[in-house]
Amino acid sequence: MTDPNINNDNIIDPVMSDLSLEDQAQLFQLLKVEAGMTLTMRKNGAVANGIDVDIAQVTFNNMDEGTKPLVVDYKIVDGTAVFQENKLTTIRKHTNKSLSSTVQLINLTPGKGTIKATPYLNPKMAPAPVEYEFIGKPRKLRIDITVHKNGQYSDGIDNNGFIATLIDENTNKPVSDEVLNFELSSDKAYFWVGGTKISRTTDPDGKATVQVKSSANADISLTLTVSLASDPSVTQSVVVTFKARPPKLVLNITVNDQYSDGVGKNEVLATLTDYNNNPVSGAQLELKLTGNAKFTNGTTISTLPTRSDGTFNVGILSAANANISVTYTVTLVSDRSVTKSVVVNFKVKPVAKPEFKISRIKDTAVTSKTDYGNVRAFITLPAGTPAQKYNIHFKKYTNPYYPGTFRNYGITKTKSWGNTSTLDIPVTAAGGVTNVDAWIWYADGTDFTQGGLSFFQADLLDANGQVIYSDIHGAWTTFTGQAKPVTPQPEQKAPVVIQYVSHMDYGLTGSVTIRTVYQNTGNIAPNTEFFLHGSTFPSAVSGPYYFGFTGGGSIGTTPGIEYHNGLLGVSNGSGLATFTWKISTRPQQIIMNAVEPSNRRLNPTVTGKVYINM
Repeated sequence: MTDPNINNDNIIDPVMSDLSLEDQAQLFQLLKVEAGMTLTMRKNGAVANGIDVDIAQVTFNNMDEGTKPLVVDYKIVDGTAVFQENKLTTIRKHTNKSLSSTVQLINLTPGKGTIKATPYLNPKMAPAPVEYEFIGKPRKLRIDITVHKNGQYSDGIDNNGFIATLIDENTNKPVSDEVLNFELSSDKAYFWVGGTKISRTTDPDGKATVQVKSSANADISLTLTVSLASDPSVTQSVVVTFKARPPKLVLNITVNDQYSDGVGKNEVLATLTDYNNNPVSGAQLELKLTGNAKFTNGTTISTLPTRSDGTFNVGILSAANANISVTYTVTLVSDRSVTKSVVVNFKVKPVAKPEFKISRIKDTAVTSKTDYGNVRAFITLPAGTPAQKYNIHFKKYTNPYYPGTFRNYGITKTKSWGNTSTLDIPVTAAGGVTNVDAWIWYADGTDFTQGGLSFFQADLLDANGQVIYSDIHGAWTTFTGQAKPVTPQPEQKAPVVIQYVSHMDYGLTGSVTIRTVYQNTGNIAPNTEFFLHGSTFPSAVSGPYYFGFTGGGSIGTTPGIEYHNGLLGVSNGSGLATFTWKISTRPQQIIMNAVEPSNRRLNPTVTGKVYINM
């Protein structure tokens, strides 16, 4: 770069009238025939380091000693040097009292160039340009190694990466187009193209890059050495490390969401394999639970080895009796970076709902408070159900279709007379069947002309007094004591009535037992044929219905209690059901009506009940 104020390339003689008197005097001195000007390199061959200098000197000769300082313009004509004072290629200087001046040149690049000097007032007087030279030092090279990646897995897949850079320390600049030799100290590793030796040429940034791999599947360490092919004394080394790829740990929850009752067991399968998916056997695993749970051995932390197939299965129990989540963590003891966790869940075990019904165990033949009837309540709980507290409430039930015939009665817990209309019996029931008896006592029969069927209801209440289930059953009473006299009729001509005997429940079906007796004596009326007619089934219940008598519809002639079974039920159906049906006999055509209560829900997914009341 030149100084824009200095331009002596186009030499123009100054006009004397344009000069000051002082400049005119100097010009006269310069124009003297004997006046002369020289340009020499007072110091040449400096080191091209930007610090050492070459020195050019101008001297004027044969001029009066009183001549004042002259102006000289210096210019570096070619080459890469600049003036040290202004770092430009042009500069203006004044001579000293001896009519001499000097300039200093610096350079960063070895080589030659030329410099010229021109007097400002008489450019034609300028001497010929002179040559300068800068000398370069011998190269001082070094190799720097940058670790891009190291410590990768020795699995033949991952690679370590290294960058070698060649630097000239004299200029602190990279050196390109030089060959570098790379060599590994062990055959446990290799370059990405194969082998333990490779050569690479530096790029414009002086860099050469290599990748190193290993398939040892082990922790290894070796040396990578880089040297300059043209001068092997220029060398550098770095340590290369690899590590074995850790096994893969996988946890699979095979059983989950069990009851937190100390019995339900969640299960988790741990599988340990190497990077080739081969099982790792005998590896010690640390098993740990965080939360309200334990392993089946009663601990919350254990250390156990994998089996020959690389697996280990555990069972996890919780007795929290709550909906909880538990964290199960497995860690490889030899490498704790190999760890996995899963969350297993437990849920509250629902309180087992009991099945409940009552049945008539014994009818009564009342002879002035000396006999009793027996109604029994059955509570059925699944096996293993813990003990639970209930309350059974017995009371009379008024059946709108068959109100019954007695007026005075009592319900007692034991075989002793009582006249209470209701009875509460606390009971503790566990898995299995628990039964509770109520004793039905009647007043004497002086107000009655005949026995009859009366219904009783039993409610099952939970510990909070809430009704869980209700059931209804009839108890037949025959009065043989002080009944009012009635006019007997010939038995064979007396009316035949249908009597309810009992019923049984079969899941979604029910069975009712009935009998025909002579009204005046209560004796069995044999050879009676039963008929079903007028049956109505609700549209609200889905699924096929069935009802009928077994055995063709007629009873036998064997003396004794003659009876017949009727079936009522719904298969594969659900919903609220009200069944209306009639039974009649022939030839008397005596009709009995029966209605299935509408508040009963039939559910095909569980063992249900069908209640047949008569």
